[in-house]
Amino acid sequence: MFKEKESSDGVGYEARNTDNGEDWRHFEGSASNQLIDYGRHFESLKECYDLFLKNLIVSDFNYERAYDTTKDLRGSSKVIRESSYTIFWSQGLKSPHSSLKFSLTREPLFVFLMSVSLVFESASYLAISTYADSAVGQKRIFIYYDPSYPNSWYDISDSWFIARYISYVLKQHGVSSEVVDAEALARIVEDLLNASDTIIIMAHDVAPWTIWNGSQNSPIESWIKAGGIITWSGDWEFYYIGYPDGSKAHFDGTESIVFRRSITSDTNVIVEPTELGFKILPSMDNFISLRPADASKLHGLQYEVYGERSVDEVTFYDPILIKLGDGALAKIAMTCLPGIDALMRGVLISEFVLNRV
Repeated sequence: MFKEKESSDGVGYEARNTDNGEDWRHFEGSASNQLIDYGRHFESLKECYDLFLKNLIVSDFNYERAYDTTKDLRGSSKVIRESSYTIFWSQGLKSPHSSLKFSLTREPLFVFLMSVSLVFESASYLAISTYADSAVGQKRIFIYYDPSYPNSWYDISDSWFIARYISYVLKQHGVSSEVVDAEALARIVEDLLNASDTIIIMAHDVAPWTIWNGSQNSPIESWIKAGGIITWSGDWEFYYIGYPDGSKAHFDGTESIVFRRSITSDTNVIVEPTELGFKILPSMDNFISLRPADASKLHGLQYEVYGERSVDEVTFYDPILIKLGDGALAKIAMTCLPGIDALMRGVLISEFVLNRV
């Protein structure tokens, strides 16, 4: 049926079906390309896996128990034993979706789950760090994402990912959230009576004109003072005003309006987690902040510091939670440099919301 034929260059052989003359070389090439593609998928997944585990300490790991818990979390049909990588580091871990029971403490939970199909066609991972007794479910959480409006330091696709990722992680913990556009955000900010029960997560680093017009007592400032909490990541908070045509504008002094002073510096500094930072943001590693808070400009303000570094007798903070009236602004990962991508922004913001708010 088949015969071997020396190739035209005298090196190697080609397979040919002698019944119909159909050349099978394309089949060999297709299979080879498929294997190469699978290899690339595997290397990509391995890089992701190594990145998550780089600073993870594994203690008393029981792979049989981890597999069973993964099955409970992901569903038995989605977990393949031979190709499932699962690592748990727990100090008082209790999964609401697991039949396994652990004691409740206020120690953070670290979970990394990755399930890979046998042919490496798909993969999913979930990184969670939270406290078992978080009360964040009592809050209304809104995630601002509007593709018509601009960013400063990251792409709109990053905003889309941040919004969806945080929404997904919160849902895994039984916490409801809603992704809203600029018009809906304006209505939320107008509701000052419920401000103290509301969190706004900015998936953009430019505020829309619907809540921020660069003047004193803009809607967002009044809302924060009434008790609202807003998270900000990326470029200078309240520096630009964003418009629905995708443009943004800066006016002299707008960055000083909300706190009646400019609390942010454009100094580049490598910040490292504080003791409180390790507790609230356990996934945080050292990173270069490009828009940290300047400690010398925070006099008279109440704040919590999660990351800091002193340079030439000046101390800088990032991440930091700064009180304003009855509410607060959380500056988290004010940078655009490698090390803080859309995924890490999503992880750190999720941890802040679950562990602190």
